[in-house]
Amino acid sequence: MFSKRSYDHTHLPYKIELEITTDCNLRCLNCDRSCRQAPSSECMTLDQVKRFVAESLEFEHKWSKIVLLGGEPTLHPDLLEMIDAISQYKIKNRYCRVAVYSNGFTEESRAMLTKLPGFVRTNHKVKTSAVNKFNCYNVAPVDYGLKATFCDIPWRCGCALTRYGYFPCGAGAALARVYGFDIGVKKLQDLTVERFFKQLAILCQYCGHAPTELRHSTTQAEMSKSWVEAYAQYKVQKPNLTLY
Repeated sequence: MFSKRSYDHTHLPYKIELEITTDCNLRCLNCDRSCRQAPSSECMTLDQVKRFVAESLEFEHKWSKIVLLGGEPTLHPDLLEMIDAISQYKIKNRYCRVAVYSNGFTEESRAMLTKLPGFVRTNHKVKTSAVNKFNCYNVAPVDYGLKATFCDIPWRCGCALTRYGYFPCGAGAALARVYGFDIGVKKLQDLTVERFFKQLAILCQYCGHAPTELRHSTTQAEMSKSWVEAYAQYKVQKPNLTLY
């Protein structure tokens, strides 16, 4: 079920991904943030990132890695200011790694990456098209009568913070955005192991990353019934979720 590396699934992840924007300049097939399937210009605010830093410092949460991503994070107009806010956490926790994950698709994005301070790592593989091999994210186990269990992504990649709160992973946060599951945790101190697994119990039923016989990688767009319906409803009216 899990990768060869050992993860402690009795504790919350020590890594976190901040999805600072849902906007993207590429919008790949099978995007597990639904940037192509349910495009949006939604983004976190600079104040929300500052609040995350304040919470993390106040409750002495020892993040081992903080990643800013999207969507395409270089599209966010406040990216450099957000990095500056996170530097205040880095000063207090110098062993925490900070990174920006970009698709490196445009000259503008690549130019923005050169402006980042030296302590920020960039992890991008320059993509040349929207056709890339990804897991079939939009194939829901529940549509096939399968009982989904959680995968290792929350512990391998980190939990997620979006404009709607804390989630077990970025893919789960995107799923909640589309389906309208208003389950984002609004305070870091309320992100308990119990609530974390309650979120997973809802989200994994609809996620193609879930470790079932349906899981596979493909370059073709694939979508099961509940996703077709959820995206259709999203186009009619986007769900109204409470903000972080």
